[in-house]
Amino acid sequence: MPLAKPGSNLLPCQIKSHQSEYATGHTSVLANDLWYYLISPITAAALCIKPSGLLTPAQQLKVAALKAASDEFSIMRQLAMRFRGLLKSKDANGLPQWLRDAKASRLHTMVRYARVIERDLPATANAIEMPWSNGQTEGQVNRLKMLKRQMYGRAGVALLKARMLPL
Repeated sequence: MPLAKPGSNLLPCQIKSHQSEYATGHTSVLANDLWYYLISPITAAALCIKPSGLLTPAQQLKVAALKAASDEFSIMRQLAMRFRGLLKSKDANGLPQWLRDAKASRLHTMVRYARVIERDLPATANAIEMPWSNGQTEGQVNRLKMLKRQMYGRAGVALLKARMLPL
């Protein structure tokens, strides 16, 4: 079953409606006693990359419903969790196998992502294994651009310089 109906921006899923199971966090999806539930693509994407241990009971039900409704979601979630594991473990040895699996999944988004990673595989491996990040630099650049946008047309260079330099 495709993830979304043509022209719709909601994902159809069915989940078990018993409040007792909802409260205990069970995620079983049964063929009987189901009701229709709509999940937005943004919610589905967020649930696809969120680890099982961090899911609330309501989110666990949605993930189970999405897995039951779509094989593509199951494959995408499995690949996303494996990639997250590579990043967390700081070990790039599993990256070639992950890339092969992502390309074999035939999911357009994952195939494209794997091809982009393969273009610069050594840099990707270094990003996984090395402790360094350019986050501080990017944060400062972002702050300077924000100040520049705020100050546009307000005053001269002296005020702009005064706002940028003290920080």
